[in-house]
Amino acid sequence: MGSAADPLAGVDPCTLVPAAALTRLRLADGASKTLGKARACQWRHEGATLRDSYTVSVEIYSTVGIDDLIADDARSTTVNGRPAKTASESQGACVVSLRLTDSSRVDNTAIGGEKAGACRLASELAAAVEPGLPS
Repeated sequence: MGSAADPLAGVDPCTLVPAAALTRLRLADGASKTLGKARACQWRHEGATLRDSYTVSVEIYSTVGIDDLIADDARSTTVNGRPAKTASESQGACVVSLRLTDSSRVDNTAIGGEKAGACRLASELAAAVEPGLPS
């Protein structure tokens, strides 16, 4: 797979979410892309209304760790025992950032709809992604 410096080098971020989780979280139309410094995969979560619909992504950062996550409300936590940070933005985005190394991380983000729903979806996504990450 990757190296100690970049444990997910060459990994397609779309492969980090197990098929069962894609179905359970109702994520469709996954597409690989580059978002700033991250290799990412984005999906749509279509709810009954616009307030229940989100854009969801998994983002691999090879050069920034969870301590580089800058947000007023960033707080340390764990996901399945792995060090993580959570944060949200006023426009409704929520992120759960999982530690890979001191200088790499995987972000699980949801934006759109209601903020509480985005945060729940980002947390569920992180919990589904974490078991497949290198320790």
